[in-house]
Amino acid sequence: MQPATIKISLLLLSLWALTGCSVDGFEGDSSGLTPEESLIAGQIIGESLSENRGGLLSSFPEAFAIPTSTGLINGPSPLSGESFRNLQNYNYEFETQSGQHRVTFSKQSENELFRTVSEYTLIYIFYNADQQPIASPESQQGRIEAVDFRAIRNGEIDGSIKKSIFTRTDRLFIEGISTSTDILSIDGFHAGNGLFTQISNDGSEIQREYFLDLNYLDLRINKELVQRNRNFRTGVNGAFSYESTIRQAGNGNNGSGTKIVNGTVELNGDGTALLKFREQFDSFRLRLANGEVFEDDEFEGRVTRVNLEDRIFTISNGQRIQINDQTEIEQEDFNTLEEVAQAVNNGVRVIAEGDYFHPDETVNLWIATELEFELESNEFQDLVASVNLEQHSIILANGDELFITEETDIEFNDDLTSLRDVADAVNEGMPVEAEGDFYIGIETGKRILKEVEFEFDFEEFEENVTSVNLSESTFTLENGRIVRLTDDTIISEESDFLTLEEVAEALDNEIRVEANGKYFNSNGSWIAVIVEFEN
Repeated sequence: MQPATIKISLLLLSLWALTGCSVDGFEGDSSGLTPEESLIAGQIIGESLSENRGGLLSSFPEAFAIPTSTGLINGPSPLSGESFRNLQNYNYEFETQSGQHRVTFSKQSENELFRTVSEYTLIYIFYNADQQPIASPESQQGRIEAVDFRAIRNGEIDGSIKKSIFTRTDRLFIEGISTSTDILSIDGFHAGNGLFTQISNDGSEIQREYFLDLNYLDLRINKELVQRNRNFRTGVNGAFSYESTIRQAGNGNNGSGTKIVNGTVELNGDGTALLKFREQFDSFRLRLANGEVFEDDEFEGRVTRVNLEDRIFTISNGQRIQINDQTEIEQEDFNTLEEVAQAVNNGVRVIAEGDYFHPDETVNLWIATELEFELESNEFQDLVASVNLEQHSIILANGDELFITEETDIEFNDDLTSLRDVADAVNEGMPVEAEGDFYIGIETGKRILKEVEFEFDFEEFEENVTSVNLSESTFTLENGRIVRLTDDTIISEESDFLTLEEVAEALDNEIRVEANGKYFNSNGSWIAVIVEFEN
């Protein structure tokens, strides 16, 4: 078993030659970054850390999962609460000699701003208390004490204001999987290279090739916060050291226009981080969700303390921000500092966001010019386990209960038209997925839905049929899975065989039959929703 402190040197492959538009401004030495260079370096490092843009934090859910032959499942750690249902081209292998569990798959995500496509390779070695590899972690979850985890991601991010092509490798060693401590420490490193493109308002592009190494200095995970908020970015504290080599795209290998940047990244535990450059006064704040860099006059952070007498509140990075008569407070979840103080005293997580200025560089006191206070919102995506129509609530597969109010924005898809439809489908064993975001009620502590979308989460199949059991109304696929037809199963009118009897007769006549369609797992039995049988 490897020691808790991982010290592994990674030999990066030579960065491929990528050409594109460039701008003047990079000097040929490794010191004296211009403001433009500092900002680009901050954007590259921020994206490499991000949770939703394929960065370092995006590996954490998979690190606490368990790979199986059919997909990733939640592991024994309370930090394993992710749903892994949108993995494409999934493949699993186990190597007996090394104890490595290896999976590959691809993922895609898209919203109004970005489209992300990534190819994943994940490698796990699970260890028991005797420091021996575990060959069957799915059936021996209670024996898992440590995990040696590696994630390799190749991907592209395509957006209106920036684009990325990247290769990123994360190596984590996690001990104390079965312990009941509130804080878990992790050791590891991150390495990446790629091409980062920033697109200006006039359509011009700034491109940079980069190498990046991040080393864990003191990374700690607050289990309670991760469980409650359903994300890692607001539950991780600690710091990284980094070194990055950045150069203009298209310069070849002569080193012209190359900068070496190093420093530290301090995680604040509220979804933001402070990026510092060695031997430079400049620093940036990063949003860990998407890696965005804060502008100098902007702030965002969780409120930790409120001083009503002096009209000062403190955010999680330690900054003290004062409100005066000129401060414009937008009408959001909280309209006064008194309301914020009451919420924070009751354990409610409040996010402050706005603009400020710093009148005295020697004093830790900023003055807010524009400000808004919001309840910390939490995103989720999971299967619905049950519905309570009287309480107007849903319980997810991970155990969270979410409450619907008159202000909840609800969207129903597929054949679902009401909460009762959702309840009836779940009671019949059908997979209904809920996706949206919620906040914690100030007085009740309940998870209140801000918006939610319901839709069926059927899986697709396309395999040859090897046999038919007419008495059981089932057919067996080439992969060994038995699929049952019910009175509700739709056999496509475009099928070459319109009944199970015709399929059985074709097989008896040695005619090859392929079945493709959608099905779901109900109590261990695969039920076909729609199927087409082809000759």
